[in-house]
Amino acid sequence: MKRLILSLYRTIAILAVALPISLNIIFQGDVITSILYVPLTSLLLSSMFIFLDKRLVELLTLFEKASSRSHGQINSRALNTNPLSLLSKCVFCHD
Repeated sequence: MKRLILSLYRTIAILAVALPISLNIIFQGDVITSILYVPLTSLLLSSMFIFLDKRLVELLTLFEKASSRSHGQINSRALNTNPLSLLSKCVFCHD
């Protein structure tokens, strides 16, 4: 399940990052758009998707660990951790 979600997310990310480049090829814009705006938009989108990919991997790993516990063994730390709190971490604040 984790691999399927990651594969779908990464496919969508690739398409979203390639979209400005494709649109620039189809609808030929002026020089400023081709040299400045399209590369910056692609760079911004790729940075955003890389950040979200890291958070998605952490979130899916947390869910995987929580669901892989035995029937009688419950990890209280995993239950007390809010998975959405991973999304609020700073990009530069890695452990």
